[in-house]
Amino acid sequence: MSPFFALVLASSFALAAPDTIGVTGTSDTDSDSESPTFEAITGAPPQSDRVQIHVVEPHARRHQGRHELTIYPLTARLNSAFTRHVGLALGYGFHLFERLSVQVTPFFNYLSEESGFQGELVDKASLQSEAASALLLTYGATAGVELVPIDGKFAFGESLLGHFSLVLNAGVGAAQSRVQLSEDGFGDTGVRFLGSIGLGARLVIGDRFAIRVELNDLITTARVDEINGCTHADLGAIQASEAGANTCEAGAFASDLERNNARTLLARVSSEVVNHLSLRLGLSVLF
Repeated sequence: MSPFFALVLASSFALAAPDTIGVTGTSDTDSDSESPTFEAITGAPPQSDRVQIHVVEPHARRHQGRHELTIYPLTARLNSAFTRHVGLALGYGFHLFERLSVQVTPFFNYLSEESGFQGELVDKASLQSEAASALLLTYGATAGVELVPIDGKFAFGESLLGHFSLVLNAGVGAAQSRVQLSEDGFGDTGVRFLGSIGLGARLVIGDRFAIRVELNDLITTARVDEINGCTHADLGAIQASEAGANTCEAGAFASDLERNNARTLLARVSSEVVNHLSLRLGLSVLF
C-alpha cells in the first residue's frame, strides 16, 4: 500500500472516532458481572480519568427589594490646600431594582479646620485666603439615587462566591458651614445647599456583607457675606463706635481678634463653586 493511501485511511479512522474521550471505568472483582461498567465524560483529556467543571451561577435578583446599611468610619477630603476635613458618614439605601437604589447619607466631620499651609500664610506672610476657599463643612446630609452600570462575580476558594459592582450616585442636600477666625475660634456662615456626585466600587462577600470604596464630590455655592450674622458694614460700625451701632447680636465674637479677622474675610464678598472631593471607605450589611 502506498504511503498516500495509508495516510488517507488513518485520517478516516480518526474522523470516525466518537467525540467522547476520556472514559472512566469501574469494576467490581467480586461481582458476578463479566465486564466492568463504564461512564463516559465528554471532552475529558485522554490522560485524565476525572474532570472538574465550574458552573457559572445564573444571574439572580440578589438586591432588589432589600435594604443596605453602610457605615463609613473614614471620610477625608482630598483636594484642598486651605482646609482639612476628616469625618464619618452613615448611609441607608433601599434597592428599588437590581441596579437602582435610593439613598440617604448623613455625615459629620469631627475635624474641620484650616490646613497648616493656610496657617503659615497668615503667620509668615500676613495673607488670608478668601472666605469661600476657607469654608468648612461640619455636618450635613444628602439624598439621591445610586446606579450600578457594571457588575460581575468571582470565587473565594471552593465555596464562597463574591460579587463586585461599579456604582454611580448623585443627590442633593445641605450642610452647616463655618470659617476659622483664630486657633480655636470659628464663625458661623450658615447652611449651604449641596449637590453630590460619586463613583465607587462595591464588593459583596457572600449574601449579606459588602465593602465599599468611593470618591464623592460635594459641590456647594460658597458665597460668604455674613459671619455670625454680621456683615462687613456691621463690623465696621462696631469698630467706629463704642456704642456698637450695628445689627449683630451682642457678643457675636469671642474676642477683638476674631472680629477683626471676620471683617478681613468679609472685606471682599467672595462667591464661587467649591468642590469637596472626598474618599470614603465603608462597610455595609444587606437585609
